[in-house]
Amino acid sequence: MASSIDPVDNMFGTGVTLLQRILIGFAAGWFGNLLSRICASITSWDNVLSPMTIVNEIFGDFGAFEVLGFVMWPLVLVYYLMKIPVYALLVGPILIFFLVRIVFTDDPVLFWTLGIIAALAPGLVMTEGNWWSVIPLAFMYIGLGAGLWWSLNYEHGEWIDEVKSWFEKDES
Repeated sequence: MASSIDPVDNMFGTGVTLLQRILIGFAAGWFGNLLSRICASITSWDNVLSPMTIVNEIFGDFGAFEVLGFVMWPLVLVYYLMKIPVYALLVGPILIFFLVRIVFTDDPVLFWTLGIIAALAPGLVMTEGNWWSVIPLAFMYIGLGAGLWWSLNYEHGEWIDEVKSWFEKDES
């Protein structure tokens, strides 16, 4: 089908695509923070045996600050900056780069959204969790790593071919 020459139709289509990409970026941040909260709420073996304590820990103290942190999830970096500044200074530029790649480029977004989720997942585990919180985080990272590898192969296979070409011997 031929592209439309109607400027209103083109502007509406561009706006919808931009809004979709912004919402995808925010949904990735929300999901990353949720995974972080789930992992941080598991603090002993008893929590694994009674999942309602995990649910109460996740949603029990949901005040105004929690709602603001959920709606504007990039503000959680300020909390991380107060608690663990090395992590916040490392993950801040990564999140900005990934959000710019999602919103302002025509790249497929699955790899970048999984990158945002993987970058945010250890946050609350490092600030509020303990060694028990690392166990579900490790299992979630196995799944996130598999998803990142699959999306890298699916969406950006040329990157893998480029890196392979760096290590091949020059046979000339």
